[in-house]
Amino acid sequence: MPLKLHWTDEMLAMLGTASDKVIAKRLGLHPQTVRRQRVQRGCDTWQGGWVGLTWAPEALAQLGTMSDGQVAARFKVSKSAVWLKRQALGIASFSPRRRRVWAEAELALLGTASDQAVAGQLGCSEGQVRYARKQRSIPKFQPVHWTAAMLQQLGAVPDTHVAQAVGISVTRVGAERQRRGIPVARAPRWFDGHLEELGTKPDSQIVKQHGVNVSAVAKVRKEYSIPARNGSKRRPWQPEELELLGKVSDAEVARRTGRTKSAATLERMNRRIPGVDPREAGRLQRSARLAEQRVKD
Repeated sequence: MPLKLHWTDEMLAMLGTASDKVIAKRLGLHPQTVRRQRVQRGCDTWQGGWVGLTWAPEALAQLGTMSDGQVAARFKVSKSAVWLKRQALGIASFSPRRRRVWAEAELALLGTASDQAVAGQLGCSEGQVRYARKQRSIPKFQPVHWTAAMLQQLGAVPDTHVAQAVGISVTRVGAERQRRGIPVARAPRWFDGHLEELGTKPDSQIVKQHGVNVSAVAKVRKEYSIPARNGSKRRPWQPEELELLGKVSDAEVARRTGRTKSAATLERMNRRIPGVDPREAGRLQRSARLAEQRVKD
């Protein structure tokens, strides 16, 4: 008759601190023997080393905002432990494809610094920044060593020309020029004397005052890294306005909401809503206007 195994206090203290297989190997026993004793003693199954440990608020806040592997590496725990805790709290796994509405000012930051730095500035995950940057074919941020020859070009030619020559974004060129206190290059002759107005008032107002094309004004402003100035605070999209996106053309959405076509297109693309088939746009627009007319009558 085999002798009954005597479990010492030291042996019992090991139960649940690692997998049954690991404990069995340490004690020279069969895994089933360890499992049976653990169940009899009411010890929980080992869950990746976080049993009994307190989750810090900053660690909990990261669950689902980045991959489980990234969370595990940041807080020096196992990937399985992160997965178990996320599942216990009902937090969905991170996906860089999770829809996020990007504002124009936020998109302008992509590629101007490392993805990690931009994510910290915007309060989102590094993966979301990386995905948004790659979707828009924006190159990864690379530190630039500004040589004397490159610096001589700042303010002498438009920022777009410097950006193409150096291989970086226009935004980064403009930021470097402004940091050094270098004014923008001389404006084209047709816009001479009015460059200082750009960014101080809406493009539409400049168009009315000087009789120039709105696209030309926007092109010059972009060329000299001058941010746009909206006439009023950005008007949020209402639910009934969002319902129109993808159901009628962007031009029709703009007409009904009193917005610009580009604003409608940008909002639709940010929300990943497919546009109307151009072949159907005319028919849908006519149908929409007839419906409106019937309501008025």
